[in-house]
Amino acid sequence: MLQRSMRGFLLALAGTLAMLSACQAPPQPLMAYALQNPGRPLNGFAAPRFQGLNTQRDLMALMQRFHAPLLQRNPTLIQYKYREMATSPFVFYRATAFVYYHDLRQESALSQGVSVPLQGDFHLENMGTYLTSQGSFAYDANDFDEAVTGPHTWDLDRLAVSVHLAAEEAGMGRRDRQALNQHFLQRYIAQLQRIQQEPGLLQVPFDERYLDKEAGKQVRQARERFDRPAWLAEHSRNGRFVHSDKLLPASADEARTVQQALQLYLAQRREPAGFFAIKDIASRIAGKGSLGRYRYVVLVEGASAAPQDDLILEVKEAITPAASWAGIAAAPDEGQRIVQACRQALPGADPYLGATRLDAYPAFVRELLDKETVKLDKLSRVKDYESFLDSVALIMARLHARSGQIPALLSQTAALAPEIHSFADRYFEQVKADHELFRRSL
Repeated sequence: MLQRSMRGFLLALAGTLAMLSACQAPPQPLMAYALQNPGRPLNGFAAPRFQGLNTQRDLMALMQRFHAPLLQRNPTLIQYKYREMATSPFVFYRATAFVYYHDLRQESALSQGVSVPLQGDFHLENMGTYLTSQGSFAYDANDFDEAVTGPHTWDLDRLAVSVHLAAEEAGMGRRDRQALNQHFLQRYIAQLQRIQQEPGLLQVPFDERYLDKEAGKQVRQARERFDRPAWLAEHSRNGRFVHSDKLLPASADEARTVQQALQLYLAQRREPAGFFAIKDIASRIAGKGSLGRYRYVVLVEGASAAPQDDLILEVKEAITPAASWAGIAAAPDEGQRIVQACRQALPGADPYLGATRLDAYPAFVRELLDKETVKLDKLSRVKDYESFLDSVALIMARLHARSGQIPALLSQTAALAPEIHSFADRYFEQVKADHELFRRSL
């Protein structure tokens, strides 16, 4: 079985954890219990319920159920993840999509939306730039690990709750937050109508011509800053990765497993001999919800023997989507599910996308490049958020419009708008209560 390199990670994170420990009490109920009793639920930590759910649920039991296998892999990394989650309600929300979907089971009205392709974890920080197969830059949803087909309201409400959380961090009160969500839903409907009139929008990468000022700025910056030789020099020297606290040496067992994964991936490719020759492999620490999953980077030969066109590929474990907690069935191949979702959603998607396996685990491959994203802490005014939400509405509307059901989306969204706003208001309070409970459990 695939093994993690514990010693390297422990050394890399020692300073970070020491600093965190200096300003926080040592782990008490949650981590202590989890490490001593992997696989068993934590009882007695039932969060208060927001009005509207019909049943109680034990937050810590859900947390333990989700993280039990990851704790067995690398308890130190999960402790780091827990401390990250404790920093704010928004970070906690980003890392707990499975709790959101568990709770949606009780919201029957919100499960009656139109069946569409879902991003699956649509929050305000899950968008950014990507390099298209034509060599241009665009801005769109950029994470399809949780992508499924399901009710369109699931994406709408996950996004709406994130608007509440991010806007509160920006100092906005309840009235402004509600107004932002009303603005977003109005713009989502307007963008659906626009796509209905301009179906060519389904085929074009979104650059400055289609985006608000801030999102368009990210596209320009990505274009101006893109320098492959400089990117490679930042992360590698003489054909080897430069290790850091987020880029760790791979063990011999890990390297063999990743090599086998690349061989399986390459069997689906048609590049000439020598392309994708492996130079180095490292383990990568990144993300919030995906922390604890197997994740590697591979430095490979590019189209020529010159090092300036080398590629950095990421090989990432593909997990059962969080929406499975709301009853969505697992896919036959989770890696292929993610690859297909990305190709369906993004015009000119990453040409290096492909499915593979990491030992017994489904996985996928993509090129790793810097991504530019709108910094939410720069959106201090309501009108700044409104402008950005225009772009977010366009991105979500196009994804959902790929179902071919724009008329149904228009009528159902209008009919369900009160339910969507009500749920977002209430679930925002629930996330804050859950976060406080979680924070006190550490």
